[in-house]
Amino acid sequence: LYWLMRVYQAWRRTPTRRANNLITMAVLVGALMALGMYMVFSISLSNHATLDARIAYLGGQLQALFSLSPLGIGLRELPSGRYLDANEALMAMSGYSRDELMALPAGALTPPEFLPEDGRQRERLLATGHYGPYEKELLRKDGQRVQVLASGMSVPRLEGDTLVWSIL
Repeated sequence: LYWLMRVYQAWRRTPTRRANNLITMAVLVGALMALGMYMVFSISLSNHATLDARIAYLGGQLQALFSLSPLGIGLRELPSGRYLDANEALMAMSGYSRDELMALPAGALTPPEFLPEDGRQRERLLATGHYGPYEKELLRKDGQRVQVLASGMSVPRLEGDTLVWSIL
């Protein structure tokens, strides 16, 4: 997390950050996914008490990563695509409050010309468990568009349905 914040701070100070935006975002997305995979695979199954403590610790780490990330992160459900949660960065990027974002139908943040590519990425998600990174635009509440690099992965729930973590 420290490394990610240092990269983000350096990026914010760079005068040509628009030109480097996609490269920087790709590096940050890769780092976030690697950190998440490390956290998942670092759990030791040898001791239940240790396991419970480790799960609580990792849960706190993931919550901090979600809350403090400069990248927009959203949790959506499949197949509806409805948002279940979003971090502050995604809300700032979209211009919507958390409640407004949760009430939006799937695809409401995507301009019409990007819907076909979104469909292809959804098929990739269903086939491989992840999508992107790919370039698209996000429709803000005020009608402006924001260029983003979208990436994500599916996570099965115990209830049998599937959630999707999206990083923009």
